[in-house]
Amino acid sequence: MRTGTKALTRQAALLEIKKAAVAAGLASPERVSPHVLRHAFATHMHSGGTDLRVLQELLGHAGIETTQIYTHLDTSRLHQMVRDLHPLNEEVQS
Repeated sequence: MRTGTKALTRQAALLEIKKAAVAAGLASPERVSPHVLRHAFATHMHSGGTDLRVLQELLGHAGIETTQIYTHLDTSRLHQMVRDLHPLNEEVQS
């Protein structure tokens, strides 16, 4: 935990994030990074119904094209869920 008055460096922030991941008991704390947290935030916000323009503003993207990446991720997740969970899928695999 930081107690000093100096500015937080990029390296110190990463170290704090890694420590928090370990303390939280995450399975792969080494994979946690500021980028991963930002990506998870955006993905969860979008899947929760946040408007793309609002998400663009929150992420600070200049163009909507960059923010639209999260719609493609959501679509691929939906397709995978259908493949995994659709009742007719069991009949095809049998």
